[in-house]
Amino acid sequence: MRLCPCQIDRFPDGEVAVQLLAPVRHKTVFLVQPTSPPVNDHLIKLLVLADACRRAVAPAGALVSASLVQGEHHGNTLCSSHGSG
Repeated sequence: MRLCPCQIDRFPDGEVAVQLLAPVRHKTVFLVQPTSPPVNDHLIKLLVLADACRRAVAPAGALVSASLVQGEHHGNTLCSSHGSG
């Protein structure tokens, strides 16, 4: 598996611009993006990158996003909690 270089910039109006710097045609693509703050920026970049791969005719893809879950102690057990919105 090889990494595909890409360039992520912003247009003057603030919109995200993505350019794939290697061909992905007929290749399975795995997109890896954290969801750490700033969450909105990371998710938009991920979605724009997925769209760029789709337009470049990648036949299949998977989105991989690491989510750090906060743990809260409740008595003797460790419960994970995370916001949904």
